[in-house]
Amino acid sequence: MQDRERAAREAASVLAEALSEAQALLARAAEEESAGGRRRRAEPTTFRDQSLPSQTEAAARALADSFNRAIDLIGEQRRLLAEEVGSLGRSVRRLEESLDDLARLIRESRGPAVFEARPGRRGPAAEEAKDAFPVGGEGIQVVVSAVPGFQELMELQRSLMRLSPVERASVERYFDGEARVVLLLREPLTARDVVDAIREATGHQLSVEEARPEALRLHLRFLDGET
Repeated sequence: MQDRERAAREAASVLAEALSEAQALLARAAEEESAGGRRRRAEPTTFRDQSLPSQTEAAARALADSFNRAIDLIGEQRRLLAEEVGSLGRSVRRLEESLDDLARLIRESRGPAVFEARPGRRGPAAEEAKDAFPVGGEGIQVVVSAVPGFQELMELQRSLMRLSPVERASVERYFDGEARVVLLLREPLTARDVVDAIREATGHQLSVEEARPEALRLHLRFLDGET
């Protein structure tokens, strides 16, 4: 950052100096041209002053050198800025990878939460998922993995539609055994309510892979075997 700021200051200084030299050169040229014109009118002669062209050429070369230095400094500034942007991008990617690894480790340490859905029994998983999903937003994104078949998917959708808090249950995607269902609610709904309804309709046990009411996201998985 300090190198980039120094390069910017040097470029600005060189440009200011070059502009000042250009203004002075133009002023001298205009003044000498005016004086030369007056002399030529007053004293006709075949003699021509050769100093003015040489001075003008020297000043033009100096001015060109100043602009070239400014261009070089601007190029250096752009290079430093590109390096900083690249370094920032790499840092962001490393942070994202670290967050992904942390989330994976947390999921693995917890293990899948299985709902038994039997009267009178409430295990730790049910207690963890007791927080209700709120009404509003674009609906709950329910991802269901390892769906046994299309028939179970239709039964799953019908079971969710029968829940009183659910206004609409739309299957948005179904591919390779994984479905995505969007639930629009008229009342708050818990993950346990969803799991119980699907179990009763399909006869399959399910696990809760992820339940995030604050993000309106629920991830369920069909388990092997039936009750």
